[in-house]
Amino acid sequence: MKKLRAILHSFWNTAFIRDVLTLQIGSIFASGIGFLKSILFAYILGADNFGEYAVVISLTGTVGLVTNFGQNQAVFTFFAESYGEKNMKNMETIVKYFCILTVLAGIVYSILILLTPPLAQLLYESSERAPLIRMAFFALLIGTPHTIFITMLQTVREVRLMTILENINLLFQFLGAIALMLLGFGVMGIFTALFVSNTVMLIVYITTYFSLRRKYPLPALRRALQNRSSIVPFIKQGGWIAIDKNIGNLFPQGLLFIMGIMVPARYVGFAQLAFKIGSFPSTIFLPQVGRMSTTVLPNVRSKGVTALRQACVKILKHALAFHGLLSLGSLLVLPPLAYIFYGIEFSPMIPALMWIILIRMISALTVINSPLFRLSHKAHIPALWNAVTYPIVFVVFIWLLTWMDPLNAFVLGILLILGTGVYLSWYLYTSLLQEP
Repeated sequence: MKKLRAILHSFWNTAFIRDVLTLQIGSIFASGIGFLKSILFAYILGADNFGEYAVVISLTGTVGLVTNFGQNQAVFTFFAESYGEKNMKNMETIVKYFCILTVLAGIVYSILILLTPPLAQLLYESSERAPLIRMAFFALLIGTPHTIFITMLQTVREVRLMTILENINLLFQFLGAIALMLLGFGVMGIFTALFVSNTVMLIVYITTYFSLRRKYPLPALRRALQNRSSIVPFIKQGGWIAIDKNIGNLFPQGLLFIMGIMVPARYVGFAQLAFKIGSFPSTIFLPQVGRMSTTVLPNVRSKGVTALRQACVKILKHALAFHGLLSLGSLLVLPPLAYIFYGIEFSPMIPALMWIILIRMISALTVINSPLFRLSHKAHIPALWNAVTYPIVFVVFIWLLTWMDPLNAFVLGILLILGTGVYLSWYLYTSLLQEP
């Protein structure tokens, strides 16, 4: 017993493990809120209206990718590396880079908001969804600056505070949406609650930032904006990251977006729920591993390629083992729970979610690919790979939808995307991380 206690104490005293566990606790809470949200949304809205909600989410998630210029992902790696080097000038340049591109993203969102009615008419031959789409874009616009504050919290290892704030935001969104739907606002209530919650949290994050500056050597916003250093190097590297992430974020949004145009809305709702529930094992653990790797691996890199390779292998071994156990357990538990909580109206999604649980076990092999490609200054490789493979998959998916059940086509689309992505892991470990 003493030995077990000593092992647990040793684990907890390891900063990386402690932070991952903190994020894990937050992830469990967020996942719980997410599943409760989907159950209540489905129950209150019904299959058809839930499908409308899914169609709007798929559209805004897909079209909204044009607002991502790489700033949201690049800032995690660049800022953490500069903070570790205590390079204040570089941190100021990174903040300036983020602010400029965030303003540009805000301009693009504003244009999308103005063009919402003709966009809805073009895609769905009806402008009835335009008010929902517009409110969703407003909510995304106000939430755009959140990333820089979250990055600072994680970089200075205020992971507990970061997790609390993120989950408070999720809780406010959830409770607000339920209240507005019960008051008769329907799907519009969901996006209104998202907008209000993101607005409140932006104020909270700004206040937290000023508090952090009194404790940690973080750059002042005014000095960052006055910094004369060029942001071109970050734009170049961030541009490749943007291409990679924007294409990567088409999974599964691109598939759902295509379904929203080609099949009845309720099938989009079924597919979204099947993916959400079937991806539960992936969302409960793997994101935290990838998230912490973005700030930890840059520090390990300074010890050499051998140390970096050993750290990566260790992370992957634990990720594969834990994710595999979660997936097998979920395969036994989630399908009957889905039938119980969502009811017979949503039962067509159950076979699809079972296949998705099995297919998504592949995700553990690619969990730290992105930060490693960035560290190797090879962010263009996954970007180019995805730029070639995704269009091919989407063309095949459109063809499948013309003659196959929509949910079966959706499952095959997921398999094609994840299967082609495994090649990048093989390339990474056989070429870029070769021991000297």
